[in-house]
Amino acid sequence: MTRMHHKIGSAKICRTIVAALLLASGVLQQVSAQSPFPYQSQFQTKIQHLFLSRPQVQYHPPAKQHIISPSQQSWKDLPPKQFNRIRETNTRAVLIDTRMEAKYERERIPGARPAPYSEELRALTDTLGPQTPLLIYCGADERSTTVCEMLTEEMGFRNVFRLKGGLRRWKKENLPVDTSPKAGS
Repeated sequence: MTRMHHKIGSAKICRTIVAALLLASGVLQQVSAQSPFPYQSQFQTKIQHLFLSRPQVQYHPPAKQHIISPSQQSWKDLPPKQFNRIRETNTRAVLIDTRMEAKYERERIPGARPAPYSEELRALTDTLGPQTPLLIYCGADERSTTVCEMLTEEMGFRNVFRLKGGLRRWKKENLPVDTSPKAGS
């Protein structure tokens, strides 16, 4: 095949691909009367069969991630030492561990109560007033952020504090950790 024949072949392939894309998007019917191409009807039938015989898949863009800037959040992020100061000095404060039960049983901040799921969280906070100080933590930061959001936005609590960096950062600062077996839940 000479170079000239190769270019002509490539042009036909390009036209065919463009036609397929146009047909798939519904534009070909409008354009075909103006610029027909060889084997259009056979090609159109094959393409329609290909695209129309399969179920249409609708694209649903991913949900927007709910990112809260520090100025918008209605809870306060505290470093471990400040979090511990409230834990030790405020007798009304309720300390909530949002990690899964197995992790809670292995190690926890002394005095913490487990609430790995929203049902436990609701049961734990049902009898509390909206001004009760709530100290929330998880392993690193992810779960506690979601729980703080739920407590403030859905449940109406106004005095919510989150341990910044979670239990991981708490332990790095050598603050007390309860490792006794079967901590009460």
